[in-house]
Amino acid sequence: MFQDTKNTSHQSAISRVPRSGLELVPKRKPRGKLATQHDYAKIDWKPWKRNGNELIPSNADFERCGVPARMAYAVMTTSRDELIAGHGNVDHKHFDAMMTNFVETSEWLKSVAAMIEHAYLRILASACAYNLKGGKFKGVHDMRRKRRTPRRAH
Repeated sequence: MFQDTKNTSHQSAISRVPRSGLELVPKRKPRGKLATQHDYAKIDWKPWKRNGNELIPSNADFERCGVPARMAYAVMTTSRDELIAGHGNVDHKHFDAMMTNFVETSEWLKSVAAMIEHAYLRILASACAYNLKGGKFKGVHDMRRKRRTPRRAH
């Protein structure tokens, strides 16, 4: 699981995901020591209770994000002067509704993003715990030096 990516020809698919640079919470300069595999393995959590067979978030939840996302894109491609002039041409109630949709969608997407980041952490923590208990991952070279045996040519 933990491999030196400089010396291997196979990299995890995670390392190839382009990062947006956006953060839910702005990162600050790290303090103290970095978390180790042992630190991750100690993370504990309680599973959420399922709501029957319903998928949460639902497809309808994501579909509701489409209109505010497209409106936000339109705003981002509009000049400052055009937006200022728009306030004189459009009823205030329309801008208020749009702003409400932006805030609701933004908050909902933040909660979804936080859930996904926590799920990532849970998978990482469980993989570390599995590895420390001696578990093997198929297709991943075991880098634990204690159990490595030298290979001899025949």
